[in-house]
Amino acid sequence: YWGDFSDDMVGQFAEASGAALPEEHAGACDGDAGRLAARADWIVAERRAEWTRFYTARTARFWRKVADALHARGKRVVLNSIWTRDPFEAVYRYGVDYRELARAGVDALVVEAAAAASETERPAAETPVIYDFTAAVMLLSACVPEMKLIPLNGVHDTLEQWDVLRHAPMSLETEIHSLANVYRQTRDGLRR
Repeated sequence: YWGDFSDDMVGQFAEASGAALPEEHAGACDGDAGRLAARADWIVAERRAEWTRFYTARTARFWRKVADALHARGKRVVLNSIWTRDPFEAVYRYGVDYRELARAGVDALVVEAAAAASETERPAAETPVIYDFTAAVMLLSACVPEMKLIPLNGVHDTLEQWDVLRHAPMSLETEIHSLANVYRQTRDGLRR
């Protein structure tokens, strides 16, 4: 939700939603960090629902175009999930609606399982993050039940400089065993 508040994007938002911005936020703001920040604050505070709908629709339209082009060539569309966030957070925080992606033709999601890596960043006294990721996977599966979910366990990141194989191997084992054994009850029985 703290994405692009440029003149172009806000113009698209105003046109798509019909939302009129107050005069102090309606004019050109590009290049003026203070005015851009004030406009962003106003939109998030006063037009959050419309802004979120605009972003989810815009994202879905983009992926519909990509999916149509790739499907026409016999290819599949596989996207990275939104940092393995649950469906509500993906919509509210990032403007991405998994159901809309499925309707747009996305065939599968790569679900980044970063619980073990996140464990290296949290104080030991906090609730283990594996529960957040387990819940997110369950909610994601319930949200798009027909979409294939492909787990991706992070083991090393050179940019962020973490290596769970070296620094948190037990957390990685917990993540792999836990997330590989999450099931959802369907009419046809349990589904991984």
